[in-house]
Amino acid sequence: MILKEIDVAIIGAGAAGLACAIKLHDSGIQNIVIFERNPFLGGILRQCIHLGFGLTYFNEELTGPQYADKLVKNIKDRNIGCRLNSMVLDISEDKILTVSSPQDGIMKYKTRTIVFAVGCRERTRDNIEVPGTRPMGVFTAGQAQTLINLHGLKIGQKVVIQGSGDIGLIMARRLKIEGYDVIAVLETLPYLSGLIRNKVQCLDHFGIPLMLSSRIKKICGRKRVSGVYVETENQEQYYDCDTVLFSVGLIPELELARNLGLNIQDNSNIAVNSAFEGTKDGIFFCGNCLHINDLADNASLEGEKAASFVAEYLRHPEVFREGLTNKLPYCECQKYSQYNNDFFYQLKDGESLVCIICPKSCILSKGSNPCQRGKDYLSSITSEGFSQRLTTTVLNSQEEYIPIVTKESVSIESFPEKVKELKIKMS
Repeated sequence: MILKEIDVAIIGAGAAGLACAIKLHDSGIQNIVIFERNPFLGGILRQCIHLGFGLTYFNEELTGPQYADKLVKNIKDRNIGCRLNSMVLDISEDKILTVSSPQDGIMKYKTRTIVFAVGCRERTRDNIEVPGTRPMGVFTAGQAQTLINLHGLKIGQKVVIQGSGDIGLIMARRLKIEGYDVIAVLETLPYLSGLIRNKVQCLDHFGIPLMLSSRIKKICGRKRVSGVYVETENQEQYYDCDTVLFSVGLIPELELARNLGLNIQDNSNIAVNSAFEGTKDGIFFCGNCLHINDLADNASLEGEKAASFVAEYLRHPEVFREGLTNKLPYCECQKYSQYNNDFFYQLKDGESLVCIICPKSCILSKGSNPCQRGKDYLSSITSEGFSQRLTTTVLNSQEEYIPIVTKESVSIESFPEKVKELKIKMS
């Protein structure tokens, strides 16, 4: 067991952790090690093959893997230390990390500062207490995303999704593209939980219904899911299905911080000052373990902000806290409105249109003067209907599933034929 001394230990190699490391290096802090329990850098980005990343941070539209590749290239260009397959088991009071990995066994690292960028985890069926039997075919949206996008597995055929969070909306479209029958997306609240942009491009364009004020009351089935009872405004209806997905929220991953004795509010919100620092000196937080970001771009920007404070702490620890407050630092969260059925009926009437080009999700109406992106979107809508760039996965010669995306937009109606064409072409 070897003790190594470093200046900064970054736990987690997702959008926030990688951006934090790059910013620290460019600020002159170079004795950095990133610890990642997965065998790859990029975190959750690797399984998010859909477009919509990078519009703010890289000023271009990218898929999740493309966004991750750009960050990883910047990491490699700077020769920043990364320990993959490395699980941080324990952190002592004097900032000694105990790390386990198959390549090195148990290692210890003495660090001056720690940055938590460990992300979040999904709420499950158990967290929201959905009764019924416990058959095969029940997944969180993220589990389904991993199985389909990274491993090319078939998870069922007829799907009901509980929760209108962004990952649930995106997975509804992904399933539809791969030939699944998506019966409906249910939302317990009387309004949409995710971004209106995702509702439009993932549900409306693919004819998938959204049922507000609706929840799965019971899951049925013995070996496999056979159906669900859905309650909508005190009325109950049975739906045949063989698969259920839950997209019912995310929880910051704080087990290591909890073991370290840091102050955690409401069991899921880490207490930090205005410099992203927790209740112990030199321990910082950024990304989804601090709070849930709607966009990976915002998580990366937050990682950069945290890096600036970490660099300041390392250079001037004795005066670092002068002027700081206990208020949560400014975090660039995606603004959204509580869109309900009344608003959706207005969209159906054709009086208004939601622009899906960028996360602003501008509402375009007759006589409006949109930005250039809005004008481009309006001009892309033809008599044949809506179009989008298609993303899917194909099996390469190394027996790995890799994401591919079309350069140009494709008519939604022609998606099934295009998917078959791409898979045959790449096989």
